[in-house]
Amino acid sequence: MNIKAEHKTIKLKKIIKAPPARVFKALANTKEKEKWSAPKGDEIYFLKSNFKVGGVEIFKCGSIGSLDFEGAVRYEDIIKNERIVYTETVFYKKDKLATALITTELAKKNDSTVVTMTIQVTSYCGDKMLKGCETGYKSSLKNLSEYIVN
Repeated sequence: MNIKAEHKTIKLKKIIKAPPARVFKALANTKEKEKWSAPKGDEIYFLKSNFKVGGVEIFKCGSIGSLDFEGAVRYEDIIKNERIVYTETVFYKKDKLATALITTELAKKNDSTVVTMTIQVTSYCGDKMLKGCETGYKSSLKNLSEYIVN
């Protein structure tokens, strides 16, 4: 792809009625992420997962029954029950679509956790991918909350 790179910083915040340890576990555990992280009507499957600093995660995702997208994650910083920082690059077949730096911070507030996500994304295929990233992360955060609470 030879399209000018587009950039966006997305900030999301959600209060989840669970302690930080429970939220962290749902973010760190691949089997749990397969249940909540894909938007409705989509699915995700992890081919490889190594949740540690320097660890790599490989996943396929897309519409149910059609996992046309692939992603690669590299964990840069992990502080148990407080913070996860990682990079993520998403491909469609052989085409690189976007790369992002994602910081997820967890803060205890009474009997809940305030989840703050900062996503700094570069799209290699135009601003439609930026909108898709924002929609996808908003959906994932909502799904995470529903998964944990239910």
